[in-house]
Order: sequence, then structure tokens, then C-alpha cells
Amino acid sequence: MYPGRIRFEGNRAFDGRELAEILPTQQPRRSRPFTHRLCAAQAEALLAHYEGRGYVDAAVDPPVLDYEEKAGRMHVTFRIREGEPYVLAGIGPPPEDPGLAAVLARFVGRPCTPDTPAAVEAAVIDHLREHGRPLASARAVPQTDREGRRVTLALEVDPGPAAEVGDLRISGDRRARAGFVRGRAGLVPGAPFRAS
Repeated sequence: MYPGRIRFEGNRAFDGRELAEILPTQQPRRSRPFTHRLCAAQAEALLAHYEGRGYVDAAVDPPVLDYEEKAGRMHVTFRIREGEPYVLAGIGPPPEDPGLAAVLARFVGRPCTPDTPAAVEAAVIDHLREHGRPLASARAVPQTDREGRRVTLALEVDPGPAAEVGDLRISGDRRARAGFVRGRAGLVPGAPFRAS
């Protein structure tokens, strides 16, 4: 028994071709037998695809299997219950730093996925590290309005102490002069420390 056709039911947000492209397959298709393990992996891939686009309540029912004896093929139908996408409605409290506010604004109004809080935390930390705060930390706590399909993130930020570039000590420079290395490093003592 070999894999046959794959069909989808209940999908409105994404067409069948797009969903088929994200499914793991067995290659070459005609020479490997059908397995239930592959079916389970395909259902997981469908769920991950939906969740990654804000459809956090999406569900995939157990696949409907239809064996075509003459061809020796197992056809599979995935029944999808999409639900509605969740949107990130806001992040608060608003930061005083206009640069950080601009970083956060990129997330608002977009689909909110299980990875969104971690992505917001990483963006905040990266911004602060580039602006003289190498020990910054951030925590984004989601507050979900299930009826409105909206998520607000409560953001807790600890910028940590400010840091400046200290004295530059260069060693091991056998083929280049210390002044050349200092100039190429682009570090100026007393300037705010940047992670990059």
C-alpha cells in the first residue's frame, strides 16, 4: 500500500496547494509504503502552519483514510477546523524611548502566534544592547481576549546598567600595528557600548 491523493476540507484561509507544499512527504513517493507515522507528521505540520499565522485555535481532525485496492493507494483527507486568527492589539506600557517604540510598532496589528512574545522580548533586548545596555532583559506576558481574538502583551523591561567602551587593550598583533587594529575596530573609549 502506497501514499495516494491528499485532500483538505474546511480550509478557507489557505488553499490546498499551499497546504500540500508544507506537508512532509516520503520520497520517492511511488516506492515507499504508506505509514500512519507520516500521516501524523503531516497533521502536525498543518497545525504548525496555522499556528504560525495566528490561528491558535486551529485543529486537525484524525485523517480520513480511503484505500483504493485496485491501485494499492491510500488516499488521505485532512479535515481542518481553522477558527479565527488572533491579532496582536497592543504592547504596553508604551516605552519612553522613541526608537524602542518604533521597534514594537512593527509587531502590532499582525497575527499573534505562540512565538510572538519571545520575538518581542528578543527585539527589545537587541535594541537596548545596541544602545549601551548589554545586560538588558525583557518579559512579554500575553493577555488574551478570546472573544475578540485579540492579544495584548504586558511588557516588563529591565534595561540594566548603562555601559561604555572602556580602555582598549590589543595583544597578539604581530602583523598589524595596534593603531591600525584600533581604527578598524571602530571602538571609541567612553562611547556607549553596542553589542554589534
